Amino acid sequence: MAQLNGWPAKVLEHPMSPTAAGLLTLERAAAVLDQAENETTPERCHRAAEGLAAQLDELAPERLGEDLAREIRRWIEYLDGLAHRDGVDAQKVERLRSLLEQLERRLQEDWGDYFQRLTHDPWLAAYRPGSAEDPGFRPEPFAWAILGPEESGTRLARWREGLAPMRTAAETGLRLMRDALHRKRVDCPPQGYSLELPGEHASGLVRVEDFGKYIPELRPEGNGLRLRFRQPVELVPVTEPVPATLGWFTL
Repeated sequence: MAQLNGWPAKVLEHPMSPTAAGLLTLERAAAVLDQAENETTPERCHRAAEGLAAQLDELAPERLGEDLAREIRRWIEYLDGLAHRDGVDAQKVERLRSLLEQLERRLQEDWGDYFQRLTHDPWLAAYRPGSAEDPGFRPEPFAWAILGPEESGTRLARWREGLAPMRTAAETGLRLMRDALHRKRVDCPPQGYSLELPGEHASGLVRVEDFGKYIPELRPEGNGLRLRFRQPVELVPVTEPVPATLGWFTL
C-alpha cells in the first residue's frame, strides 16, 4: 500500500445510492470488528460494538437486506451484458455471476435468522439506543476488561459469524464496482472539476485516489459530482491545480 507522511495512503469513495453507502459503512464496521478480534483490548472491543450496534437497524432484512438483493440482481444483469463483449474473460464473469446468485439466495433464506441472533445479543442490545432492558445502561471499555479477553474474543467471533451472509455480499458487490471503475487522470482546477455521470443511474461508486497531500471533497452537481480540494492545514480551497485519478462505476 502506498504511504503518505508515513501513514497508509487513503482514497475517497462516494456512494451513488443508499445501498452503496450501507455497504461502505458495513465494510468499515467489519474492519473495526476484525481489528478488535485480532488485538482484543477493551477500547477496541468498545469501538467495534458501537459501530456494529449503530448500523444494525440499517442491516435489517426489510431494509438493506431487500435493497441489496435488488442491487445484486442489477449486478447480475450487468454481468450478462458484459459477458458478450470482446476481450472479456467469459469464464471469470460466469463464476462471479454464479457467486452473486448464491449470495442472493443466501440473503433471502438465511439473513433473517442471522440478523435475529445479532439483535438478541445482550451486549449489542445494550449499545443500541432504547433497545436494552435497562435503557440507562451502556457498557464502557471497563466492562470489556471485566468480561476478559477470552470471553470478549468469543463474543466478537460470534458477531463476525453472524455478519457472514451480509458481509460476503457486501465485499463481493464492492469488489465488483471497484474492479469495474472507469478511471481518468485529471488536473483538478481550484474551482473544481465536474464529473458527468449517466442521467439514469440507480447505484454506483465514485472513487478519488492519487491526490497527494491535499484533502478531496465531492459534492452533488446535476446528475454528477464536482471534485474540489482543500489545503490540509487551514482547510481552505487550494489555489493551484491538483492532479488526481477519478474512477466511477454506475448501474
